[in-house]
Parts: sequence; structure tokens; C-alpha cells
Amino acid sequence: MGLTGCASSKTDAALVNPHLPQNAEAAPATPNTPKILSINLTPYTTYTDNWSLDGNGLDNKNIKQLGGNFSDSYTRLIITSKLDADGNKNSEDKIAEYPYKPRNGLMRWLYGKEFSINFTAKVAVDALEETIPLVTVGHESNSGGEKWSRIVSHADRNHPLFLVKGNGNGAIPKITVTMHGSTSYASRGAASALQVVVGAINAVSPNAPVITTLSSQASKDRASALDNAISKLFSTDVKEEHTTTPDFRLWNEENKQPNGIKVTLNIPADESWSDSEKEAKAQHEKNQIGIWTITFDYPRPSIFSDWRICDKTDDKTRCKTTKEEAKQHIMKELNPSEILNYNLLNDGQKLNTIRTFLAQQEWFAHAQTKLVAAKAKESGDANAKQNTTQPKDSPVKSAAIQMCRNIRNSITGLNLNGFDADIVVWAMLKGLPWPDGSPSYEEMKAIDGCDAIAM
Repeated sequence: MGLTGCASSKTDAALVNPHLPQNAEAAPATPNTPKILSINLTPYTTYTDNWSLDGNGLDNKNIKQLGGNFSDSYTRLIITSKLDADGNKNSEDKIAEYPYKPRNGLMRWLYGKEFSINFTAKVAVDALEETIPLVTVGHESNSGGEKWSRIVSHADRNHPLFLVKGNGNGAIPKITVTMHGSTSYASRGAASALQVVVGAINAVSPNAPVITTLSSQASKDRASALDNAISKLFSTDVKEEHTTTPDFRLWNEENKQPNGIKVTLNIPADESWSDSEKEAKAQHEKNQIGIWTITFDYPRPSIFSDWRICDKTDDKTRCKTTKEEAKQHIMKELNPSEILNYNLLNDGQKLNTIRTFLAQQEWFAHAQTKLVAAKAKESGDANAKQNTTQPKDSPVKSAAIQMCRNIRNSITGLNLNGFDADIVVWAMLKGLPWPDGSPSYEEMKAIDGCDAIAM
């Protein structure tokens, strides 16, 4: 029997796919498309970048991008918070309490238990390194009794100034926020021990008022000591970490306040870390502690004054809209004695003042001697005695130019800016007791290179 032809009938199609009606065409086959789920890898912490908007959100009239003012200016780290349990919350808000829940005596006698959480921010930018505990929660329960420790940082503005250099160095801070959490059955007193470590480090190594080459290593040592303490005191049964590197040029303010990186901490119910998706979600919604904003203060042109560069002029908050306006107000208030006695290291010793720092430089004593000798040489000329304007290439002029140049180089070598170097030149000429026979202040400030600021 032979078969001829290549056409198939509707009956054949129905036999191939009996679910199709006999008068219907078969639909083209499509692959099964799997459903893609969004996964939250950090259910106990959240991260929101309100800093690097890159044009997104800048159409909001309450947000203004002001990052260009940081170049060659100083700023400092500031951390603020919006906590659900703050006392100024509206009475209508529903706040769930996190109870102090003891274990029964038999369980405590059988085994000790500890629950601990540490929520920490670490900021590194150029010579600055800071580690800041935001929340520490601890519960020790053992045969000795119950001990709870709950410490919350509401705001932290006590950080040193540092220079955002005009050449771009230090323009990209690195911000890392870490949550360490554990439940263990060997009571270690971790939460309490961390506060002891923090107190000890602050006592031994207090923050300097400004980060310079003299104090940058101490800043790094403080941060390293805290990091080591946290890693040793808290096990990492649960660890969540967020890292970002925003650009100062994209820094902005919102509603007249510095904007920044926002992080949220949620804590588990009943001091247990759950793997249940449903339970974890319930914990996330119920046990939010609050939101912290990590950012930097408005830039300022000088470490010697608190005048800042802001979006709106406000004399009460010491704000001017441009760097030049801020500098003009700074120069009106300068005091040479205060500048020379500015302490570069916060250890309470006079040996670390600007005056002492410059006096310890190898060139300083020689510069004083050279100025006196140059003045004596010129005093032998009757014309020089009658004219305080120095001729070209005079001995006094040459000696003064070299000294003023050395002052500037020494100050900028500390990671301070050129404006502050000029201020120090002025303060040295105006306020330092010079040896007898030295040129007068009026003589030296008239020399090119020593006429640092118009005062």
C-alpha cells in the first residue's frame, strides 16, 4: 500500500492536540517564563541614597544641590536621626514597646543566654576615619540574673573638621553601615563591654579639632580599635552591611538641612533571628527602631571661623551664599592671638599650637636671625631709614619673602588650605613677638608675598 501527498487534515491536527477545537489553528509554542521575585537580602537594615540624586529628585523645590562649595573647604561628619520612640512624637502615633522580658529561674540556671545587636557606621575620607556605634542592644541572662543594655545615638556632630582638597583628593567618602547580631549561649557581656571600650578609647585618644597630618594617624587608630573591639565582642550569626561611595559634588540639602545616606534598623521579635519569610516581614514592619542620616556639614572656608557656605544668607546661623562673602566676614573677626594659639591636637598641651608648631620648624630661627641682620644692613643706609617702602631685591624683602613662603608651605603641609595659610602668615607678622631689630609689621606686610590678606 502506498501513501502519497503531504497535506494534513483538521482531523490530524485534532489527533495531535485533542484540546484544540477541530476548526482552530494550533498556537505557536512559547517557553514557560519563570516569575522573577525581588529579594531583600538585608531584612533587618535598609539603605536609601538621598545624596547622589544625579538629577533624580532635583526637580523638588525643597532639594538644592550645593556640592560645588566643598572644593578647598572644610567640613565635618554629622549624623542625625528620626527615631520612632523619640519623646517629641505625636501622641497619636502607635509605638510598640520592646519589653524587658526575663527568663525563668530554671532556664537561667540550666544555661546562660545572650542576645546582642550592634549597628555601626564607618566613614573614611582621605585622612579621616571614624567608626560610630549607632545602636547597641544587649541582654544577658544566666545564673547571676538578668542584665539589659540598650544604647541609642540620637545625633552625633562631635567630629573633627577636614579639608576637601581642590585637586579632587578626598572628594569621595566611603560610608559603610554594618549590623552585627547574635544569639548565643555563652554570656559574654558584649553590649556592656563595647561601651567600656568606647569610653576607654575616647579617654586615651580624643578627637582632634581638625584632621591634619599630625592627627590623621590617631583618627585611623581610633577607628581600627573600635572595629577590632566590635569584631571580637559580637559574633556574626547575622551580619548585614551596606557600602557606598558618594561624591561631594552631588551633595545636596533638603528643607534647609544637609541631605545624605539614610539607614534604617529593624530588630527581631523575642530576641530571635527567624528564617521564616512571613515572620521576618512581620518583624520588619513592627520593630523598626528608626532612621539615621549620615552626611556632612555645610562647607566652611577656614578652621578659624564657623562661617559657612549655605544656600541662604543667615547671620544667626553664620551662613553666606558664596565662599567670598564668607571669607570677608571671617577676616573681619580674625584675632592673631587666637590663631597662633589654635590647638592642632586636642590634648590640652600648648606644644601643639600653631605658634609652637612653626617655631619648631628648622627654618624658623634662621628666618628670624636673617630678618634682623637684613634690617641692620639696610639701617646703615640713610635713605633706607627714611623710606619704609622696600626697594627691589632689598635684603629685608628677600628674607621676608622666604619666611612667608616657608610659613605657607608648612601650613598647607598640614592639610590646611591656602586661605588658612594666608591667615597664619598675617597672624605671625601681626601677633608674634619678634626679636629686637626686626622689621616692623607695616614694613613686612607691604612686601609682595607677605601681604597675605587685606586687613
